[in-house]
Amino acid sequence: MKVILSLHDQVTELQYPESFQRYVELLFGRQTCHCDRPPGRVISIREVGPKRYSIRTDPKPLISDLGVAEVLDALLEDVVHSLIDGLDSAVALHAASVAWHGKSILLPGPTGVGKTSLAGWFIAMHLNSCQTSWSS
Repeated sequence: MKVILSLHDQVTELQYPESFQRYVELLFGRQTCHCDRPPGRVISIREVGPKRYSIRTDPKPLISDLGVAEVLDALLEDVVHSLIDGLDSAVALHAASVAWHGKSILLPGPTGVGKTSLAGWFIAMHLNSCQTSWSS
């Protein structure tokens, strides 16, 4: 499966297995936008085992054998970077955001302080709580 993500003049294509669909929808919502511009970057997620994944973002090397939380963390970082790298048609705020029940929290800060990791952790905790309630 694939989805096109864009921000002003930046376009990124995300390719992923069908088993990863719900994670993509949690991170980016249901995407129906089709862009006429070719993607500047392609991010590929592949399933390498039960709940184990690899991720490749050109030109970065392949990272393999990641759990769901790890691949979500890497995916968020790669998508953000791919959409703001070379952005000259808008101003980008360096932050992460997590939404829940129509409300969101913005986590601004400099590179490397853990914004994306914290957002990924919140999402992983939500997924874990959903899986626990589904199995009860």
